[in-house]
Parts: sequence; C-alpha cells; structure tokens
Amino acid sequence: MEILDNNGNILGLYISSEKYKPGKNFLTSHNSEFQAGTFNLVKGEKILNHVHLQQKRRIVNTSEAITVLAGKIKVNFYSEEKEYITSVLVTSGETIILINGGHGIDIIEDSKFIEIKQGPFFEKLDKSLFHD
Repeated sequence: MEILDNNGNILGLYISSEKYKPGKNFLTSHNSEFQAGTFNLVKGEKILNHVHLQQKRRIVNTSEAITVLAGKIKVNFYSEEKEYITSVLVTSGETIILINGGHGIDIIEDSKFIEIKQGPFFEKLDKSLFHD
C-alpha cells in the first residue's frame, strides 16, 4: 500500500506479509533511489547467480526499510513541510519503506526490527528533528 502526502507524493510503502503475489514483484519504479520488491517463489525456482556492477549514482534522499521481526510499532508519516499525514501499524513479519517526507516511530509493544538505509550516514548532516 502506498502512503501519499496531500499532493500525491509518495512518502512510503506498507508491505503486509499477506499481500505477496506469486513470483518477483517490484513495488518501486526502476528510477527510484531505493528499490523494494516482494518475492514469493516456489521450491525449485532460482534467482540466477549475478553480481551488481559498480555504477556512480546520485542519491539526494535517505530512504529506509524497516522489517518488524517481533512486536508492533506505529510509524507516523509527515510531509516534506512536516505536516502530519497518517500513521500505520506494522507488526511481526511486515515491512514499511520510508521514502520521502518525515517520520517518527512509536513502540506499541516490545519490538525487534531491522532498519536498512543507504549510507554513509552522518546524523548531524542527514537528520533534522522536529515536533508535532
């Protein structure tokens, strides 16, 4: 499910563990700075051996992917102007992709999750805190 701001700009993607279509399905465009897809493959299928060739890329935004292993979190989405847009509950086995705008996370239950983002990351240069 896409999370959009009031102007239709994508802020994130919510990936429920129940919504995986058969096969390989990329949820982002090939032009996105951060790529996300779901894989629902059957025994015997293969992903061919490959290497990713070095490419110079220009990344202007830091995106994140959070996969909840256990527990429940609430992800609050904000526009680029720091206006509250919506919140999404993410539970065990689900993933949320944070693409644009702002966000905050409330821990609803004791939780274990994995966060993945582009690097390098320099907190003082790459992060600006704000209040509701």
